[in-house]
Amino acid sequence: ESTPQGKAIRWIVCDDSISVQLLENQDPVSGNLPKQKHGFRLGRDAGEAQICMSVIGIGTTRCKTFLLGDELDGNILLDDHQYPLGSITVNIRIVNDLNGPLPLEIGYLIDCNRLMLENHLGLTGPLPQTMGNMTGLFSVALLVNGPKFGGELPSSLFRLKNLSTIHIQDNLGKNWSLPSNVRVGDDTQLERLLLVRNSFAGIIPPWLAKLKQLQTLDLSMNNFQGAIPEAIGDLSSVKYLNLMGNNFTGALPSSLGKLPAIEVLILGNNALQGELPASIGNLRTLQLLNVGSNELISTIPSSFSNLESLKYLVLESNRFNGTVDVLESMKNLTALLTRSNSFSGALPDGLFS
Repeated sequence: ESTPQGKAIRWIVCDDSISVQLLENQDPVSGNLPKQKHGFRLGRDAGEAQICMSVIGIGTTRCKTFLLGDELDGNILLDDHQYPLGSITVNIRIVNDLNGPLPLEIGYLIDCNRLMLENHLGLTGPLPQTMGNMTGLFSVALLVNGPKFGGELPSSLFRLKNLSTIHIQDNLGKNWSLPSNVRVGDDTQLERLLLVRNSFAGIIPPWLAKLKQLQTLDLSMNNFQGAIPEAIGDLSSVKYLNLMGNNFTGALPSSLGKLPAIEVLILGNNALQGELPASIGNLRTLQLLNVGSNELISTIPSSFSNLESLKYLVLESNRFNGTVDVLESMKNLTALLTRSNSFSGALPDGLFS
């Protein structure tokens, strides 16, 4: 621990006057840290950090880039004792090569509204539960981090009332998973949950369907498995739903037809079986439907004639049969992929006219 890169990431520490008592004052049940009134320090690791601060009452945001290790004593003190801060954005994505686990002290960033960690191959372990203390957090992005970084996402993250976006993509770790149980409050504001190409495993947990403000759910290119839950139809605000490239099995739930705002529904490249639910014909706002590369059978439901907004339809590489006559009424359809099925008959004259 004699060098910055040899530490288990000590790039966030508390103000000296309270740092000694930090863990002693941690809530033993929730893991939350006590509220901090005198700022925090980022320091002594190599690289850069950009800090953007807005001061309450002034309305302007000032940004400064610090070269960590070269600034005076190597620490940056962001003090909200004299000037109350409206928000803080911490960008530590540039040339840091952070290593080790994220410290529990990250929970002291109660005024931070955006946190991004990108391209840190030395990061290890899961996100700490103390992130649930970051009450000002609006967005979290974890992108292209190392092979030992990952684990079960902290349930406290999904209880943050102001959090709008969670974006976790292209990380190399193999141990990612969603928590099995989260008490989702009625005031949860999460709108975008993107977990793309991270080797997430397990089933879709039931609590996910309780995120009533969720507009984008992208779980594509992971190792999720099991059936798509019937409760997925409770996502009343979702516009973009992408479950492509996982190991989902079983039948498509009829509740998919209860998604009133859905515009994009991508379920391709899984092992889904059974028939296309006729209820999908209820999705008047649907513009793209992709169920390609599954094990689906049956004809195209007659209810699909109601999909008046549909532009792109991917049915390829299944075991569909019958004709595609029902598609003739889709006046907005511009792309249709049907190869590697058992369809019969000719394309309707009115299709694409």
